Amino acid sequence: MTSGSKAFVVYNKKFILILRDDKPSIPWPNVWNLPGGGIEEGEIPEEAMRRELQEEICITPKHIEFIEEQKHPSGAIAYRYVSYLTDEEAELVKLGDEGQQLGFFTVSEAEKMEHTGFFNKYFQANKEKITELVERENPHSF
Repeated sequence: MTSGSKAFVVYNKKFILILRDDKPSIPWPNVWNLPGGGIEEGEIPEEAMRRELQEEICITPKHIEFIEEQKHPSGAIAYRYVSYLTDEEAELVKLGDEGQQLGFFTVSEAEKMEHTGFFNKYFQANKEKITELVERENPHSF
């Protein structure tokens, strides 16, 4: 397992989830996940996060904040970030070159969706923390 970076990309108290491609060759096909992915050789986690957001949602938000890291039994590390989009950034969001669709969802809506195994475990164990992140007022709106 490779270390990776994922982000809660938040706008109007909803966050982005991406429906993964329906390809049997990828892990967890046809289920929902946060935008993000593996860290490439020579990248630091935040660089990977910025690259993945550009690839998957077609923007690199100005403000990306580190939340936490979680070590998996395999030794891989999951780095998590949050980004609160401005109105201008939110208008630019669109599906990039991975996934079938994306959408902004409330925590309640996301709870009813099928997620990758790793995100599902994290979501269930941290629902209160996720709710606080998503429902927080955007610190970057002026």
